[in-house]
Amino acid sequence: NKISKALACLVVVISVLVMLGWFFDITFLKSVSPDWVSMKFITAISFVLSGAILYLSAEEGKAGGWSELTLAYVIYVLLLIVIGLGLSVFFGNRTGLEDLFVREEKGTINTLVPGRPSIVTLFAFLLICIGGIFTLVKKKYCERLVFFEGVVLIAIGSLAAVGYATNYPQFFYHILPYSTAMAFHTAILFILLGLGFVSVSDSGSE
Repeated sequence: NKISKALACLVVVISVLVMLGWFFDITFLKSVSPDWVSMKFITAISFVLSGAILYLSAEEGKAGGWSELTLAYVIYVLLLIVIGLGLSVFFGNRTGLEDLFVREEKGTINTLVPGRPSIVTLFAFLLICIGGIFTLVKKKYCERLVFFEGVVLIAIGSLAAVGYATNYPQFFYHILPYSTAMAFHTAILFILLGLGFVSVSDSGSE
């Protein structure tokens, strides 16, 4: 599926640019606007893995067993990140993932805990892992589930984008004292991934 693969590559490229933004302290790459929340470094890494999951999901069944093995491995790594950060959220302990490579300073705009993504961001990454698992199962009903997962990702990202457009923090999931805000480009990347998974499900049903 060329559309899904193109979207996956775009997600990876944008994620790498965000990581470069952290390394070289380029505000535009980290947060688009100085007044908006930054995409966390660990979030950018997770998007690289998510883009790989989407690409391999689109490749599934066309490139032999190597794609299945690689897809399973990437899903496993992303799941470890999501579980680690999830435990950090619910138990209040830092896992070290928040400080990976680049340590975010305290007092960052709309960020409750430096380096920790929004709870909804973690939920969306979990959905991406589940979507990747569905493509491995290769059952007809799984194609519908992948489609639904894509729609949910689009909805999550779209609501956050509307929140930025209307300056309504609750829409981009800045809910005190529970959740850090979702970054604007995080929302856009979830929309792109959602469109990619919808496209994967459509191609699988043909």
